[in-house]
Formats: sequence, C-alpha cells, structure tokens
Amino acid sequence: MNLRENRHITITNSKGGFLIPTRSLIEKNDNALKVKFIFDRTLRVPDFEYVIADNEKGYIRMVTSKGIEFNTGALFDQLFDWYDDIIKN
Repeated sequence: MNLRENRHITITNSKGGFLIPTRSLIEKNDNALKVKFIFDRTLRVPDFEYVIADNEKGYIRMVTSKGIEFNTGALFDQLFDWYDDIIKN
C-alpha cells in the first residue's frame, strides 16, 4: 500500500467514529496542486463521496462533493497532513 495514494481516515458523526479507506488522485497545474480524496462508500459514511483540496488561492482550501468548504476540524487536520505529505514528496 502506497501511503501517498491510500490511507484510512477517521470520520466521526452521530453514529460514532469510523475508520474509512480513502484514496487520493493528484493533479498538478502550474504552481497549484489539487488532490481529490475519495472515500470508500461501502460503509455509507460520510455524507459526501470525496473532498477536493487545493492551494490555488495561496492557502489550503477543502471542498466536499456537496460543495461545502471547510478549514477546521478533525477531518481537515487528517487531510491537511496527507496533502502536506504529498507536497513534500
């Protein structure tokens, strides 16, 4: 398993905490890096299918497949660490 492409992410909701297999798709344009984090849908957790993270505006921005932008919380922290690891490698 390549940790650049596959990891398990912890998702917490009203039903509890779940360890969800997640994979990444990386797209690099000019000076921007866009990563699509795709969650395994067999467990039907979370409410969205994927999160797109990018640095096009000069900061790390994350948006769910439902169009909800977020920049705090446990999910953000986990995906930010993964995104940062992808940038460094």
